Amino acid sequence: MDMLMSDKTKMQTVRATAGDRKGRAIRALPIGPFSFEPKRPVDTQVYEHLRRIVASGAVAPGQKFSTRALAEAFSLSATPTRVALKRLAAEGVLVGRPRSGFQVAPASAAAYRELLAIRLRLEGLAAKEAATRIVPASLRAVETFHRMIAARPPTNASYLELNFALHFEIYHAAEMPRLLDIIEPLWARIGPFLNHAAKLQDFDVAVANHQRIIDA
Repeated sequence: MDMLMSDKTKMQTVRATAGDRKGRAIRALPIGPFSFEPKRPVDTQVYEHLRRIVASGAVAPGQKFSTRALAEAFSLSATPTRVALKRLAAEGVLVGRPRSGFQVAPASAAAYRELLAIRLRLEGLAAKEAATRIVPASLRAVETFHRMIAARPPTNASYLELNFALHFEIYHAAEMPRLLDIIEPLWARIGPFLNHAAKLQDFDVAVANHQRIIDA
């Protein structure tokens, strides 16, 4: 599973919006390398790709998503892009704003605590199952991600991508597809909180937590 974006890959970016009337700078949305698979609905692929971006912690609460800018980035018409964004909004990942498109749902301490509690329970189950089923290749991948985090990624974005890759390697190793179906949308809800929390992250604590998972 190649969940980690290569540092050598030139990242494609698109403006989340073209700008606003006050001229404030709008942060770029990291679309990354992407190609469509044949015989799969285009809007579904856009939805999955955007959900992964949000889940990995690449965007913060309140980040704006422009239908037009995203459609241009994907070389699509606005219709499949809008369908993907509406699907994310229906799941609570995005919030639709009249006349201003979509944005990542705003943050609240109560929501974060609840989502984190749920994630930790489900993650414990996944880790327990993975411990008895993980194959050597997956274990090596987890250990590699752990070493890269322990070596101190140069940016918060690098840490978040590595953290996402490590956890999902474990989830897949559990071989519980229905559990994965529950965990994936949960991460899409909690990813923006992780974007904010990474700025305050105690890397020693994160490394110790990951080591405990590997040792188990």
